[in-house]
Amino acid sequence: MSPAAGSATSASTSASHAEGRGVVVRGLRVAGITAAGVYLLWNLGWLSAGRVPPALFYALTGWPAPTTGALRAMAALAAGDWALSLRMNPLAVPMTALLAGTLGLLAWRWRRDGKPTLPRAVAGVWLAMLLLGWLGHLGVAAWERWG
Repeated sequence: MSPAAGSATSASTSASHAEGRGVVVRGLRVAGITAAGVYLLWNLGWLSAGRVPPALFYALTGWPAPTTGALRAMAALAAGDWALSLRMNPLAVPMTALLAGTLGLLAWRWRRDGKPTLPRAVAGVWLAMLLLGWLGHLGVAAWERWG
């Protein structure tokens, strides 16, 4: 095979990888937007009925999500009941602070760069927070069931 043929094959392979990646990114984008829409409709349906929405993940799977109880925890906190807030979701306050900070950072980056990008470090903090929240919920559920 001549060097020119190898170069053409390499360019063709790179182009097909980029095209494949674009399909995956578009698919993830569509899945994310769809999931956000379902989540929004779920919550709006319950809230319009004057009720606090149950966690969608819990309703679908029976497993608690990392954020299960966060709304109730914040409501208890607003009412001055710190103990109830911590029992509902001990990470509700840190998650709310992280959410506010993340939204502020995204807005600032959108204004500065024209697109809202999330730094890997912030994504890592979110991943750690959600994993910690999930492990906490699963630990409490196991304790209540078998403790």
